[in-house]
Amino acid sequence: MTAIVAVLNKHAVSVAADSAATISSSNNQKVFNTANKLFTLSKYHPISVAIYNNSELVGIPWEIIVKEYRKHLGEKAFHSLKEYADDLFRFMHDRHYFVTPENQRLHLFSVMMNFMGEAIFSVRGNNLSITGSALTVGIEQLLDQIIADMNGFDSYPTYDTFDEDSFGNFLKTEIDNVLSSLSSELNVVLKRAKVVNTFYLLFTKKIPLQLLYKKYQHFPSLLTFSGIVFTGFGDSEIFPSLYSYRVQYVIDGKLSVVNESSISINTNDDVFIQPFAQADVMATLIDGIAPVVKEIYFKGLADPIKNLLKDISNQVRPVNRKLSDNIDKFISIDLQRMPGTCPLPSCHLGPELKHPLYQRRKQMEEINAHNNKQKLFSVSFSKESDSLPMWNYYGHDGHGLSIGFDAHQIVNQGYDLVECIYDETLTEALAGYIYDSCYLISEPEPLTIDLDIISKDSHFEYEKECRIPLRQHYGNSCITKRNQFHPIKYDLKGGVISPYVEVFVPLEAIQEIWVGPTNDIDLAVDSLRGWLNSIGMSWVKIMKSSAPLK
Repeated sequence: MTAIVAVLNKHAVSVAADSAATISSSNNQKVFNTANKLFTLSKYHPISVAIYNNSELVGIPWEIIVKEYRKHLGEKAFHSLKEYADDLFRFMHDRHYFVTPENQRLHLFSVMMNFMGEAIFSVRGNNLSITGSALTVGIEQLLDQIIADMNGFDSYPTYDTFDEDSFGNFLKTEIDNVLSSLSSELNVVLKRAKVVNTFYLLFTKKIPLQLLYKKYQHFPSLLTFSGIVFTGFGDSEIFPSLYSYRVQYVIDGKLSVVNESSISINTNDDVFIQPFAQADVMATLIDGIAPVVKEIYFKGLADPIKNLLKDISNQVRPVNRKLSDNIDKFISIDLQRMPGTCPLPSCHLGPELKHPLYQRRKQMEEINAHNNKQKLFSVSFSKESDSLPMWNYYGHDGHGLSIGFDAHQIVNQGYDLVECIYDETLTEALAGYIYDSCYLISEPEPLTIDLDIISKDSHFEYEKECRIPLRQHYGNSCITKRNQFHPIKYDLKGGVISPYVEVFVPLEAIQEIWVGPTNDIDLAVDSLRGWLNSIGMSWVKIMKSSAPLK
Protein backbone atom coordinates (compact mmCIF):
# COMPACT_ATOMS: atom_id res chain seq x y z
CA MET A 1 0.00 0.00 0.00
CA THR A 2 1.28 3.43 -0.95
CA ALA A 3 1.77 6.29 1.51
CA ILE A 4 1.92 9.80 0.05
CA VAL A 5 1.96 13.08 1.95
CA ALA A 6 1.94 16.66 0.67
CA VAL A 7 2.94 19.63 2.81
CA LEU A 8 2.01 23.07 1.47
CA ASN A 9 2.68 26.58 2.73
CA LYS A 10 3.02 30.01 1.15
CA HIS A 11 6.65 29.39 0.18
CA ALA A 12 6.67 25.90 -1.31
CA VAL A 13 5.08 22.49 -1.60
CA SER A 14 6.83 19.26 -0.64
CA VAL A 15 5.57 15.83 -1.69
CA ALA A 16 6.92 12.49 -0.47
CA ALA A 17 6.01 8.91 -1.40
CA ASP A 18 7.26 5.49 -0.38
CA SER A 19 8.95 3.26 -2.95
CA ALA A 20 7.32 -0.10 -2.16
CA ALA A 21 5.24 -1.90 -4.77
CA THR A 22 3.41 -5.17 -4.18
CA ILE A 23 2.94 -7.75 -6.94
CA SER A 24 0.28 -10.32 -6.01
CA SER A 25 -0.54 -13.73 -7.39
CA SER A 26 -2.96 -16.40 -6.29
CA ASN A 27 -0.35 -17.98 -4.02
CA ASN A 28 1.96 -15.26 -2.74
CA GLN A 29 3.07 -11.66 -2.81
CA LYS A 30 6.35 -10.04 -3.75
CA VAL A 31 7.32 -6.57 -2.54
CA PHE A 32 9.71 -4.40 -4.57
CA ASN A 33 11.27 -1.36 -2.93
CA THR A 34 12.32 0.46 -6.08
CA ALA A 35 8.98 1.67 -7.46
CA ASN A 36 8.73 5.24 -8.72
CA LYS A 37 5.48 6.93 -7.69
CA LEU A 38 6.48 10.57 -7.89
CA PHE A 39 7.26 12.32 -11.19
CA THR A 40 7.98 15.76 -12.55
CA LEU A 41 5.28 16.67 -15.04
CA SER A 42 7.44 19.32 -16.69
CA LYS A 43 11.21 19.65 -17.10
CA TYR A 44 10.92 23.44 -17.02
CA HIS A 45 8.21 24.29 -14.49
CA PRO A 46 7.54 23.32 -10.83
CA ILE A 47 4.81 20.73 -11.39
CA SER A 48 4.77 17.21 -9.94
CA VAL A 49 2.39 14.28 -10.12
CA ALA A 50 2.16 11.39 -7.65
CA ILE A 51 0.45 8.04 -8.26
CA TYR A 52 -1.12 5.80 -5.64
CA ASN A 53 -3.26 2.63 -5.53
CA ASN A 54 -3.19 1.27 -9.12
CA SER A 55 0.02 2.15 -10.98
CA GLU A 56 -1.56 1.35 -14.37
CA LEU A 57 -4.47 2.51 -16.49
CA VAL A 58 -5.93 -0.40 -18.47
CA GLY A 59 -2.55 -2.10 -18.37
CA ILE A 60 -0.54 1.00 -19.36
CA PRO A 61 1.85 2.16 -16.59
CA TRP A 62 1.22 5.73 -15.49
CA GLU A 63 4.99 6.27 -15.59
CA ILE A 64 4.89 5.83 -19.38
CA ILE A 65 1.86 8.10 -19.75
CA VAL A 66 3.50 10.86 -17.70
CA LYS A 67 6.79 10.64 -19.61
CA GLU A 68 4.99 10.78 -22.96
CA TYR A 69 3.07 13.84 -21.82
CA ARG A 70 6.27 15.49 -20.55
CA LYS A 71 7.77 15.19 -24.03
CA HIS A 72 4.56 16.58 -25.53
CA LEU A 73 4.45 19.49 -23.07
CA GLY A 74 8.00 20.68 -23.68
CA GLU A 75 8.54 24.24 -22.45
CA LYS A 76 4.85 25.14 -22.56
CA ALA A 77 3.43 26.66 -19.36
CA PHE A 78 -0.08 27.20 -18.03
CA HIS A 79 -1.41 29.93 -15.77
CA SER A 80 -2.74 27.51 -13.12
CA LEU A 81 -2.00 24.02 -11.83
CA LYS A 82 -5.48 22.81 -12.78
CA GLU A 83 -4.77 23.68 -16.42
CA TYR A 84 -1.85 21.24 -16.35
CA ALA A 85 -4.15 18.49 -15.06
CA ASP A 86 -6.80 19.30 -17.67
CA ASP A 87 -4.17 19.30 -20.41
CA LEU A 88 -2.81 15.90 -19.35
CA PHE A 89 -6.28 14.33 -19.55
CA ARG A 90 -6.88 16.10 -22.88
CA PHE A 91 -3.57 14.71 -24.18
CA MET A 92 -4.58 11.21 -23.06
CA HIS A 93 -7.94 11.59 -24.82
CA ASP A 94 -6.25 12.67 -28.04
CA ARG A 95 -4.02 9.56 -27.81
CA HIS A 96 -7.08 7.35 -27.17
CA TYR A 97 -5.66 6.68 -23.69
CA PHE A 98 -2.98 4.53 -25.36
CA VAL A 99 -5.40 1.56 -25.57
CA THR A 100 -7.40 0.09 -28.42
CA PRO A 101 -11.16 -0.64 -28.11
CA GLU A 102 -10.26 -4.33 -28.00
CA ASN A 103 -7.99 -3.82 -25.01
CA GLN A 104 -10.66 -1.74 -23.33
CA ARG A 105 -13.11 -4.63 -23.71
CA LEU A 106 -10.58 -7.20 -22.50
CA HIS A 107 -9.84 -5.14 -19.40
CA LEU A 108 -13.53 -4.65 -18.57
CA PHE A 109 -14.21 -8.35 -19.19
CA SER A 110 -11.49 -9.20 -16.67
CA VAL A 111 -13.03 -6.82 -14.12
CA MET A 112 -16.50 -8.30 -14.69
CA MET A 113 -15.28 -11.86 -14.30
CA ASN A 114 -13.37 -11.00 -11.13
CA PHE A 115 -16.42 -9.24 -9.73
CA MET A 116 -18.64 -12.24 -10.44
CA GLY A 117 -16.14 -14.50 -8.72
CA GLU A 118 -16.21 -12.21 -5.68
CA ALA A 119 -20.02 -12.11 -5.79
CA ILE A 120 -20.20 -15.90 -5.84
CA PHE A 121 -17.86 -16.15 -2.85
CA SER A 122 -19.84 -13.54 -0.91
CA VAL A 123 -23.03 -15.58 -1.44
CA ARG A 124 -21.82 -19.09 -0.70
CA GLY A 125 -18.48 -18.64 1.08
CA ASN A 126 -16.66 -21.96 1.26
CA ASN A 127 -19.85 -23.99 0.80
CA LEU A 128 -19.19 -25.25 -2.74
CA SER A 129 -22.41 -27.26 -2.74
CA ILE A 130 -24.44 -24.07 -3.31
CA THR A 131 -24.97 -23.94 -7.07
CA GLY A 132 -27.78 -23.64 -9.56
CA SER A 133 -31.00 -21.91 -8.48
CA ALA A 134 -29.90 -21.28 -4.88
CA LEU A 135 -26.75 -19.51 -6.05
CA THR A 136 -28.71 -17.67 -8.75
CA VAL A 137 -31.16 -16.26 -6.18
CA GLY A 138 -28.32 -15.15 -3.90
CA ILE A 139 -26.43 -13.37 -6.69
CA GLU A 140 -29.59 -11.66 -7.98
CA GLN A 141 -30.35 -10.35 -4.49
CA LEU A 142 -26.80 -9.01 -4.29
CA LEU A 143 -27.14 -7.32 -7.69
CA ASP A 144 -30.49 -5.79 -6.66
CA GLN A 145 -28.83 -4.29 -3.58
CA ILE A 146 -25.95 -2.88 -5.64
CA ILE A 147 -28.38 -1.35 -8.14
CA ALA A 148 -30.29 0.29 -5.29
CA ASP A 149 -27.03 1.67 -3.85
CA MET A 150 -25.71 3.00 -7.17
CA ASN A 151 -28.88 4.73 -8.40
CA GLY A 152 -28.39 7.50 -5.88
CA PHE A 153 -25.07 8.69 -7.31
CA ASP A 154 -24.19 10.96 -10.22
CA SER A 155 -22.38 9.70 -13.28
CA TYR A 156 -18.84 10.64 -14.19
CA PRO A 157 -19.12 13.77 -16.39
CA THR A 158 -17.69 11.85 -19.36
CA TYR A 159 -20.59 9.39 -19.17
CA ASP A 160 -23.45 11.91 -18.98
CA THR A 161 -24.52 11.07 -22.55
CA PHE A 162 -23.40 7.43 -22.44
CA ASP A 163 -26.60 5.50 -21.80
CA GLU A 164 -27.11 1.90 -20.74
CA ASP A 165 -27.93 0.70 -24.25
CA SER A 166 -24.65 2.09 -25.61
CA PHE A 167 -22.80 0.41 -22.74
CA GLY A 168 -24.51 -2.93 -23.41
CA ASN A 169 -23.74 -2.74 -27.12
CA PHE A 170 -20.06 -1.89 -26.52
CA LEU A 171 -19.60 -4.90 -24.22
CA LYS A 172 -22.16 -7.22 -25.80
CA THR A 173 -19.76 -10.10 -26.47
CA GLU A 174 -17.99 -9.76 -23.12
CA ILE A 175 -21.24 -9.75 -21.12
CA ASP A 176 -22.49 -12.76 -23.09
CA ASN A 177 -19.24 -14.57 -22.24
CA VAL A 178 -19.65 -13.76 -18.54
CA LEU A 179 -23.20 -15.14 -18.51
CA SER A 180 -22.17 -18.20 -20.52
CA SER A 181 -19.32 -18.96 -18.12
CA LEU A 182 -21.62 -18.75 -15.08
CA SER A 183 -24.22 -20.94 -16.74
CA SER A 184 -21.85 -23.68 -17.90
CA GLU A 185 -19.67 -23.89 -14.79
CA LEU A 186 -22.15 -23.29 -11.93
CA ASN A 187 -25.56 -23.63 -13.58
CA VAL A 188 -26.23 -19.98 -12.68
CA VAL A 189 -28.72 -18.30 -15.01
CA LEU A 190 -28.91 -14.52 -14.56
CA LYS A 191 -31.10 -12.02 -16.37
CA ARG A 192 -28.97 -10.25 -18.95
CA ALA A 193 -30.70 -6.90 -18.42
CA LYS A 194 -29.94 -6.98 -14.69
CA VAL A 195 -26.28 -7.81 -15.29
CA VAL A 196 -25.95 -5.02 -17.86
CA ASN A 197 -27.65 -2.57 -15.47
CA THR A 198 -25.35 -3.57 -12.60
CA PHE A 199 -22.10 -3.16 -14.52
CA TYR A 200 -23.30 0.03 -16.21
CA LEU A 201 -23.90 1.60 -12.79
CA LEU A 202 -20.68 0.22 -11.25
CA PHE A 203 -18.55 1.50 -14.14
CA THR A 204 -20.16 4.90 -14.78
CA LYS A 205 -21.25 6.17 -11.34
CA LYS A 206 -19.09 8.29 -9.04
CA ILE A 207 -19.19 5.95 -6.06
CA PRO A 208 -17.77 7.62 -2.92
CA LEU A 209 -14.53 6.01 -1.83
CA GLN A 210 -15.83 5.76 1.72
CA LEU A 211 -18.71 3.58 0.50
CA LEU A 212 -16.42 1.46 -1.65
CA TYR A 213 -14.03 0.70 1.19
CA LYS A 214 -16.75 0.24 3.80
CA LYS A 215 -19.46 -1.68 1.97
CA TYR A 216 -17.58 -3.28 -0.91
CA GLN A 217 -14.29 -4.09 0.73
CA HIS A 218 -14.76 -7.75 -0.25
CA PHE A 219 -14.93 -6.75 -3.93
CA PRO A 220 -11.33 -5.78 -4.75
CA SER A 221 -12.19 -5.67 -8.45
CA LEU A 222 -14.02 -2.39 -7.72
CA LEU A 223 -11.00 -0.87 -5.95
CA THR A 224 -8.65 -0.82 -8.93
CA PHE A 225 -8.71 2.96 -9.38
CA SER A 226 -5.60 5.12 -9.75
CA GLY A 227 -5.12 8.13 -7.51
CA ILE A 228 -3.42 11.02 -9.33
CA VAL A 229 -2.14 13.96 -7.24
CA PHE A 230 -0.94 17.14 -8.97
CA THR A 231 1.04 19.68 -6.95
CA GLY A 232 2.99 22.82 -7.79
CA PHE A 233 2.64 26.35 -9.15
CA GLY A 234 0.92 27.60 -12.27
CA ASP A 235 2.74 30.34 -14.16
CA SER A 236 0.44 33.01 -12.70
CA GLU A 237 0.17 31.52 -9.21
CA ILE A 238 2.29 32.92 -6.38
CA PHE A 239 1.16 30.21 -3.94
CA PRO A 240 1.15 26.43 -4.52
CA SER A 241 -1.94 24.28 -4.90
CA LEU A 242 -2.93 20.61 -5.07
CA TYR A 243 -5.48 18.68 -7.12
CA SER A 244 -6.31 15.02 -6.53
CA TYR A 245 -8.15 12.87 -9.09
CA ARG A 246 -9.55 9.36 -9.16
CA VAL A 247 -9.18 7.55 -12.51
CA GLN A 248 -10.43 4.04 -13.16
CA TYR A 249 -11.95 2.87 -16.45
CA VAL A 250 -11.80 3.58 -20.18
CA ILE A 251 -15.12 2.61 -21.79
CA ASP A 252 -15.71 3.18 -25.49
CA GLY A 253 -13.00 5.85 -25.51
CA LYS A 254 -14.34 7.64 -22.44
CA LEU A 255 -12.31 8.03 -19.25
CA SER A 256 -13.84 7.81 -15.77
CA VAL A 257 -12.11 10.65 -13.93
CA VAL A 258 -13.27 12.85 -11.08
CA ASN A 259 -11.62 15.57 -9.01
CA GLU A 260 -11.64 14.16 -5.47
CA SER A 261 -10.14 17.13 -3.64
CA SER A 262 -8.22 20.36 -4.08
CA ILE A 263 -6.16 22.63 -1.86
CA SER A 264 -5.16 26.19 -2.64
CA ILE A 265 -2.79 28.11 -0.41
CA ASN A 266 -3.74 31.75 0.16
CA THR A 267 -3.15 34.48 2.72
CA ASN A 268 -5.83 32.99 4.96
CA ASP A 269 -5.18 29.26 4.56
CA ASP A 270 -1.39 29.17 4.51
CA VAL A 271 -0.50 25.67 5.76
CA PHE A 272 -1.84 22.24 4.82
CA ILE A 273 -0.68 18.69 5.51
CA GLN A 274 -2.53 16.26 3.26
CA PRO A 275 -1.96 12.47 3.29
CA PHE A 276 -3.18 10.10 0.56
CA ALA A 277 -3.68 6.33 0.32
CA GLN A 278 -2.35 4.78 3.54
CA ALA A 279 -2.94 7.78 5.80
CA ASP A 280 -2.60 6.01 9.17
CA VAL A 281 1.09 6.90 9.48
CA MET A 282 0.37 10.62 9.13
CA ALA A 283 -2.68 10.33 11.39
CA THR A 284 -0.48 8.77 14.07
CA LEU A 285 2.10 11.52 13.68
CA ILE A 286 -0.46 14.33 13.87
CA ASP A 287 -2.84 12.87 16.48
CA GLY A 288 -0.21 11.17 18.62
CA ILE A 289 -2.10 7.86 18.60
CA ALA A 290 -2.49 5.16 15.95
CA PRO A 291 -5.98 5.12 14.34
CA VAL A 292 -6.44 1.40 15.09
CA VAL A 293 -5.63 1.97 18.77
CA LYS A 294 -7.97 4.95 18.85
CA GLU A 295 -10.75 2.87 17.29
CA ILE A 296 -10.36 0.01 19.78
CA TYR A 297 -10.28 2.40 22.71
CA PHE A 298 -13.32 4.33 21.48
CA LYS A 299 -15.41 1.26 20.74
CA GLY A 300 -14.67 -0.07 24.19
CA LEU A 301 -16.34 3.01 25.68
CA ALA A 302 -19.46 3.11 23.52
CA ASP A 303 -21.57 0.41 25.18
CA PRO A 304 -20.81 1.39 28.81
CA ILE A 305 -21.70 5.02 28.03
CA LYS A 306 -24.98 4.05 26.39
CA ASN A 307 -25.96 1.69 29.21
CA LEU A 308 -25.34 4.33 31.86
CA LEU A 309 -27.27 6.96 29.91
CA LYS A 310 -30.21 4.57 29.55
CA ASP A 311 -30.26 4.15 33.33
CA ILE A 312 -30.14 7.92 33.82
CA SER A 313 -32.96 8.42 31.31
CA ASN A 314 -35.20 5.85 33.03
CA GLN A 315 -34.58 7.41 36.45
CA VAL A 316 -35.29 11.03 35.45
CA ARG A 317 -38.28 10.34 33.16
CA PRO A 318 -40.93 10.43 35.96
CA VAL A 319 -39.81 13.92 37.04
CA ASN A 320 -38.38 15.46 33.86
CA ARG A 321 -39.66 13.96 30.63
CA LYS A 322 -37.97 16.57 28.43
CA LEU A 323 -34.57 15.82 29.91
CA SER A 324 -35.20 12.10 29.47
CA ASP A 325 -36.17 12.63 25.82
CA ASN A 326 -32.99 14.62 25.22
CA ILE A 327 -30.90 11.87 26.79
CA ASP A 328 -32.63 9.30 24.55
CA LYS A 329 -31.83 11.52 21.57
CA PHE A 330 -28.18 11.55 22.58
CA ILE A 331 -28.22 7.76 23.02
CA SER A 332 -29.42 7.41 19.43
CA ILE A 333 -26.02 8.65 18.27
CA ASP A 334 -24.10 5.70 16.87
CA LEU A 335 -21.02 6.04 19.04
CA GLN A 336 -19.46 2.93 17.55
CA ARG A 337 -19.45 4.29 14.01
CA MET A 338 -16.03 5.55 13.01
CA PRO A 339 -16.29 8.46 12.66
CA GLY A 340 -19.53 8.86 14.63
CA THR A 341 -22.65 10.27 13.04
CA CYS A 342 -25.88 11.61 14.43
CA PRO A 343 -29.26 11.47 12.65
CA LEU A 344 -29.76 15.22 12.46
CA PRO A 345 -31.54 17.06 9.63
CA SER A 346 -29.57 19.22 7.25
CA CYS A 347 -28.61 22.74 8.28
CA HIS A 348 -31.02 25.14 6.61
CA LEU A 349 -30.73 23.57 3.16
CA GLY A 350 -30.25 20.31 1.31
CA PRO A 351 -31.72 16.80 1.68
CA GLU A 352 -31.69 14.81 4.90
CA LEU A 353 -28.08 14.39 5.97
CA LYS A 354 -26.37 12.49 8.75
CA HIS A 355 -23.92 14.99 10.14
CA PRO A 356 -20.70 13.81 11.77
CA LEU A 357 -21.04 14.66 15.48
CA TYR A 358 -17.80 13.38 16.95
CA GLN A 359 -14.75 12.58 14.87
CA ARG A 360 -13.06 9.59 16.53
CA ARG A 361 -12.91 11.26 19.92
CA LYS A 362 -9.59 13.05 20.14
CA GLN A 363 -8.69 11.88 23.61
CA MET A 364 -5.19 13.28 23.62
CA GLU A 365 -6.30 16.64 22.24
CA GLU A 366 -9.18 16.93 24.71
CA ILE A 367 -6.81 16.42 27.63
CA ASN A 368 -4.65 19.23 26.27
CA ALA A 369 -7.70 21.43 25.71
CA HIS A 370 -8.82 20.89 29.30
CA ASN A 371 -5.43 21.33 30.93
CA ASN A 372 -4.19 24.21 28.82
CA LYS A 373 -7.58 25.99 28.48
CA GLN A 374 -7.20 26.25 24.74
CA LYS A 375 -9.47 28.52 22.75
CA LEU A 376 -12.61 27.11 21.12
CA PHE A 377 -14.14 28.61 17.97
CA SER A 378 -17.39 28.00 16.13
CA VAL A 379 -19.26 28.99 12.97
CA SER A 380 -23.03 29.31 13.44
CA PHE A 381 -25.89 28.32 11.14
CA SER A 382 -29.62 27.91 11.69
CA LYS A 383 -32.11 25.33 10.49
CA GLU A 384 -34.69 28.15 10.43
CA SER A 385 -34.68 29.98 7.11
CA ASP A 386 -37.48 32.47 7.87
CA SER A 387 -37.94 33.35 11.55
CA LEU A 388 -39.21 36.74 12.73
CA PRO A 389 -37.15 36.78 15.97
CA MET A 390 -34.06 35.90 13.94
CA TRP A 391 -34.76 38.69 11.43
CA ASN A 392 -35.19 41.18 14.27
CA TYR A 393 -32.09 40.11 16.18
CA TYR A 394 -29.63 39.21 13.42
CA GLY A 395 -31.12 40.66 10.22
CA HIS A 396 -31.09 44.43 10.77
CA ASP A 397 -34.73 44.49 11.85
CA GLY A 398 -35.84 42.57 8.77
CA HIS A 399 -33.81 44.52 6.22
CA GLY A 400 -31.06 41.90 5.86
CA LEU A 401 -30.54 38.64 3.97
CA SER A 402 -30.39 35.01 5.05
CA ILE A 403 -28.02 32.80 3.02
CA GLY A 404 -28.94 29.12 2.70
CA PHE A 405 -26.14 26.57 2.29
CA ASP A 406 -26.09 22.95 1.16
CA ALA A 407 -25.04 21.12 4.33
CA HIS A 408 -23.48 18.29 2.28
CA GLN A 409 -20.91 20.66 0.79
CA ILE A 410 -20.04 22.08 4.21
CA VAL A 411 -19.45 18.62 5.66
CA ASN A 412 -17.47 17.60 2.56
CA GLN A 413 -14.94 20.33 3.34
CA GLY A 414 -13.95 18.36 6.44
CA TYR A 415 -15.98 20.16 9.10
CA ASP A 416 -18.26 18.72 11.77
CA LEU A 417 -21.74 20.25 11.68
CA VAL A 418 -23.70 19.62 14.89
CA GLU A 419 -26.95 20.71 16.49
CA CYS A 420 -26.84 22.80 19.64
CA ILE A 421 -28.17 21.34 22.90
CA TYR A 422 -30.60 23.61 24.77
CA ASP A 423 -30.63 21.73 28.07
CA GLU A 424 -28.01 22.81 30.63
CA THR A 425 -28.62 19.87 32.97
CA LEU A 426 -28.05 17.39 30.15
CA THR A 427 -24.93 19.24 28.99
CA GLU A 428 -23.31 19.17 32.43
CA ALA A 429 -24.19 15.51 33.01
CA LEU A 430 -22.83 14.41 29.64
CA ALA A 431 -19.65 16.49 29.93
CA GLY A 432 -18.76 15.19 33.38
CA TYR A 433 -19.54 11.58 32.55
CA ILE A 434 -17.67 11.55 29.22
CA TYR A 435 -14.63 13.07 30.90
CA ASP A 436 -14.68 10.61 33.81
CA SER A 437 -15.17 7.64 31.47
CA CYS A 438 -12.43 8.65 29.05
CA TYR A 439 -9.71 9.52 31.50
CA LEU A 440 -10.58 7.40 34.54
CA ILE A 441 -9.82 10.12 37.07
CA SER A 442 -10.63 9.33 40.69
CA GLU A 443 -12.28 12.68 41.52
CA PRO A 444 -14.90 13.71 38.93
CA GLU A 445 -14.94 17.35 37.93
CA PRO A 446 -17.00 19.22 35.30
CA LEU A 447 -15.66 19.33 31.78
CA THR A 448 -16.63 21.68 29.00
CA ILE A 449 -14.77 21.03 25.79
CA ASP A 450 -16.74 20.47 22.56
CA LEU A 451 -19.92 20.63 24.62
CA ASP A 452 -19.05 24.24 25.45
CA ILE A 453 -19.50 25.05 21.79
CA ILE A 454 -22.80 23.24 21.18
CA SER A 455 -24.64 23.98 24.45
CA LYS A 456 -26.91 27.05 24.72
CA ASP A 457 -29.49 28.46 27.08
CA SER A 458 -32.98 27.06 26.51
CA HIS A 459 -34.33 30.59 25.86
CA PHE A 460 -32.56 30.47 22.49
CA GLU A 461 -34.12 27.17 21.39
CA TYR A 462 -36.17 28.99 18.74
CA GLU A 463 -32.92 29.61 16.81
CA LYS A 464 -32.44 25.88 16.04
CA GLU A 465 -28.73 26.55 15.72
CA CYS A 466 -26.10 24.27 14.19
CA ARG A 467 -22.39 24.95 14.60
CA ILE A 468 -19.01 24.05 13.15
CA PRO A 469 -16.73 23.58 16.18
CA LEU A 470 -12.99 24.20 15.89
CA ARG A 471 -10.34 23.73 18.54
CA GLN A 472 -7.06 25.56 19.02
CA HIS A 473 -4.29 23.09 18.37
CA TYR A 474 -0.57 23.42 19.04
CA GLY A 475 -0.17 27.18 19.09
CA ASN A 476 -1.77 29.85 16.95
CA SER A 477 -3.91 27.65 14.71
CA CYS A 478 -7.12 25.59 14.68
CA ILE A 479 -7.52 22.08 13.32
CA THR A 480 -10.40 20.43 11.45
CA LYS A 481 -11.34 16.75 11.54
CA ARG A 482 -9.33 16.22 8.32
CA ASN A 483 -6.26 17.60 10.11
CA GLN A 484 -6.30 20.82 8.12
CA PHE A 485 -4.84 23.78 9.98
CA HIS A 486 -6.41 27.25 9.98
CA PRO A 487 -4.47 30.20 11.44
CA ILE A 488 -6.02 32.18 14.29
CA LYS A 489 -6.31 35.85 13.33
CA TYR A 490 -7.20 38.96 15.31
CA ASP A 491 -9.55 41.87 14.74
CA LEU A 492 -10.39 45.06 16.65
CA LYS A 493 -14.09 45.19 17.58
CA GLY A 494 -15.51 47.72 20.01
CA GLY A 495 -12.08 48.55 21.32
CA VAL A 496 -11.31 44.88 22.07
CA ILE A 497 -8.86 42.70 20.14
CA SER A 498 -10.78 39.50 19.32
CA PRO A 499 -9.43 36.24 17.84
CA TYR A 500 -11.19 34.61 14.91
CA VAL A 501 -10.70 31.80 12.37
CA GLU A 502 -11.69 31.85 8.70
CA VAL A 503 -13.20 28.66 7.25
CA PHE A 504 -13.64 27.84 3.58
CA VAL A 505 -17.05 27.02 2.08
CA PRO A 506 -17.24 26.62 -1.72
CA LEU A 507 -19.31 29.16 -3.62
CA GLU A 508 -21.46 26.34 -5.02
CA ALA A 509 -22.65 25.58 -1.48
CA ILE A 510 -24.85 28.69 -1.57
CA GLN A 511 -28.22 27.41 -2.74
CA GLU A 512 -30.73 30.10 -1.77
CA ILE A 513 -30.97 33.61 -0.33
CA TRP A 514 -33.94 34.80 1.72
CA VAL A 515 -34.87 38.48 1.56
CA GLY A 516 -36.03 39.81 4.92
CA PRO A 517 -39.50 41.29 5.52
CA THR A 518 -38.46 44.75 4.34
CA ASN A 519 -40.92 47.34 3.04
CA ASP A 520 -39.19 47.22 -0.38
CA ILE A 521 -39.05 43.43 -0.71
CA ASP A 522 -39.88 43.34 -4.45
CA LEU A 523 -37.19 45.91 -5.27
CA ALA A 524 -34.73 44.00 -3.06
CA VAL A 525 -35.49 40.72 -4.88
CA ASP A 526 -35.08 42.28 -8.36
CA SER A 527 -31.81 43.97 -7.42
CA LEU A 528 -30.44 40.83 -5.82
CA ARG A 529 -31.34 38.71 -8.86
CA GLY A 530 -29.61 41.15 -11.21
CA TRP A 531 -26.47 41.17 -9.08
CA LEU A 532 -26.33 37.36 -8.78
CA ASN A 533 -26.71 36.99 -12.54
CA SER A 534 -23.96 39.55 -13.15
CA ILE A 535 -21.44 37.54 -11.08
CA GLY A 536 -22.35 34.14 -12.53
CA MET A 537 -24.45 32.84 -9.62
CA SER A 538 -27.75 32.44 -11.45
CA TRP A 539 -28.35 29.03 -9.81
CA VAL A 540 -29.09 30.64 -6.44
CA LYS A 541 -32.80 30.70 -5.55
CA ILE A 542 -34.24 33.91 -4.10
CA MET A 543 -36.96 33.49 -1.48
CA LYS A 544 -39.21 36.14 0.06
CA SER A 545 -39.76 36.18 3.80
CA SER A 546 -43.35 35.57 4.88
CA ALA A 547 -42.69 36.97 8.37
CA PRO A 548 -44.84 40.02 9.24
CA LEU A 549 -42.90 43.26 9.34
CA LYS A 550 -45.05 44.62 12.15
